[in-house]
Amino acid sequence: MISLCSLHTFADGYINENGMIFISSSDPDESQWKEHPKCIPVIQNGESPKTWAVQYTYLNNTPLTSKYLTTQKPSAQEVECEHQVHFPDHIQGTGIFESFYPNRKPRSLIEYTNGIYNGKLNFWFANGLKEQESNVSNGISHGEYRIWHPNGQLALSMGYKEGMQNGMKQRWYENGEPWTYTRFENENSG
Repeated sequence: MISLCSLHTFADGYINENGMIFISSSDPDESQWKEHPKCIPVIQNGESPKTWAVQYTYLNNTPLTSKYLTTQKPSAQEVECEHQVHFPDHIQGTGIFESFYPNRKPRSLIEYTNGIYNGKLNFWFANGLKEQESNVSNGISHGEYRIWHPNGQLALSMGYKEGMQNGMKQRWYENGEPWTYTRFENENSG
């Protein structure tokens, strides 16, 4: 059973680009995206029909993302870079998708196999500290899932087993004090 609740019930929370709820916040004045940098896609024909090799770059030609194969050809127009730092749509093949902040520090590293997210998914804050890490097996969450506050303090730790929450789910405030904990057995709290 999945339960839904409104966002306002999450103290000091926000939702990341993957729809995951974080329990920490960052100072918007320190955001790498506050200047709204623009980027453009470099598009080439892929290895097979109806596929394209795509790499987004900032206007100064530094990479925003690594090159990846997709079946969805992007528009060649400039876009706001912040909106391109996500899981690529219709990804093809096997490899690692990476994205970078304007300061050239890593933003994400996502492993995929045969077009399916498979392996580690890692995200970092612009200050270089880890933001999120999880494991996916054939597109399904499996194993440890952790989120950190921008100051490096662990914010959330939980487990997944074949896509279902499993085990202890713990949350902490930015100062390291415990916030909540719940035990899950195959997604049912107990």
